[in-house]
Amino acid sequence: MHTSTRLFVAIELPESTKNILAKLQRGLPSMTWTQVLNIHLTLRFIGQVGPEQKVHILEGLEQVRVEPFFLSLSGLGMFLKKSHAVLWVGVARSPALLGLKKEVDNSLERFAGLAVEQGRFTPHITLGRMKKPNKKVLKEFIAQYSDTMHGIFPVDCMTLLQSILTADGAVHVVAARYYFNGLGL
Repeated sequence: MHTSTRLFVAIELPESTKNILAKLQRGLPSMTWTQVLNIHLTLRFIGQVGPEQKVHILEGLEQVRVEPFFLSLSGLGMFLKKSHAVLWVGVARSPALLGLKKEVDNSLERFAGLAVEQGRFTPHITLGRMKKPNKKVLKEFIAQYSDTMHGIFPVDCMTLLQSILTADGAVHVVAARYYFNGLGL
């Protein structure tokens, strides 16, 4: 029996950055906060794949070649729909980050046959989700804390994460880690 795996490519954050973000996770009782352990920046959501496709994904990501770089946090924002909202911390769209995103997309297309994502890449770190969002409360929260969301952190690798959905939320397991000096684990 072949089982599928739910995968995505991410930049994991240093513990110090996660701790800064975790301090924001309060004051909105109807918000379901992202577990600190799971806070990350998604480069590419892949979705469900079979074992053979996973091998091609692993091979493709090994081909990504970029130099280490720094990212900076840039305020708070939200994606708002009628049924739910996502509260996030922005990440500056640096040339290095956009270059990495392009390399990842191109490698996944070339080696695993995954079409390049269409649409604008909005780099962000999800802090929490709210069902039946209160737009006014969210806007007040963003206005109150947006100026506190700054800081720079180093990026020297990317991670292929497996997302296992459980009753208590998603559990992320490292499938592979790729260091930007070309060495994969």
